[in-house]
Amino acid sequence: MKISEALSRKYFKGEDFRPPKVLVIESVQQENFNNRPKPVIRFRGEERRLVLNVTNSLSLSQAFGDETDAWQGRAIEVYSAPTTYQGKDVLGARVRPVLAEKQGPTDSTRLRAPQISYDE
Repeated sequence: MKISEALSRKYFKGEDFRPPKVLVIESVQQENFNNRPKPVIRFRGEERRLVLNVTNSLSLSQAFGDETDAWQGRAIEVYSAPTTYQGKDVLGARVRPVLAEKQGPTDSTRLRAPQISYDE
């Protein structure tokens, strides 16, 4: 058993996304960290949340729009990537949208597996 996995945490860390996970956004709320507001994502079926940094916030707003209410029901892939935090090399969480055709923000059927051709 890894003690780090046994202890309950409220927020995800970058190392939690090895391998990457596809998660569906339930809501985005603002929480204060050291008296600074930051957006925090809640995911369907997950207890822990993801605090968004500027890079991830911009990636999602570029894909889904500036209004976070429109992000509800959208799927994103969260993965680990090397970064520097407070002068230390760490694994940070990065996000990318799981895109399909343009459909409504809460349509849970919009995710489709890629079509693979087995023709020779």
